[in-house]
Amino acid sequence: MIEKVIRLNENITLSEMQIRQFQKTMPDRPGLQEEEEQLLREINALQNKFYNDTEMDPYKFGILVRDLLSSRNLNIRKYQTIETKDVFLLEFSVTGDALNLAEFLEQVSYADKYWSMNTLTINANKINGRVQAVFQITYETIINKSN
Repeated sequence: MIEKVIRLNENITLSEMQIRQFQKTMPDRPGLQEEEEQLLREINALQNKFYNDTEMDPYKFGILVRDLLSSRNLNIRKYQTIETKDVFLLEFSVTGDALNLAEFLEQVSYADKYWSMNTLTINANKINGRVQAVFQITYETIINKSN
């Protein structure tokens, strides 16, 4: 997931550089405005996958993740916030059905915004199909979001 975020940030930077290059080197070229508008749409689509710096906070995100876990009938055994210099992580310890955990992970993977799950440990019980999982999760932000 981190590689994907890095790649998307690189794409945003590249698109912004292309816009500046088009504006400097080909100001009279027909169709330039359409190309610029297309690049701006691409930048906007990429940026919309990130939370802006005022849209989300650790408390709101914790509620969002807890609600998602509960909707999948996963029991939260432990929940804590881990903060470092520039990053915060939410660490959850959950138990539940293996299929429900898989559905939760799928929802995280296909969320409208970028979420990062840095670690995931799963212990499964063959007899009853129940799992215990511990994971760290956070959301991705973009600070200078231009629209």
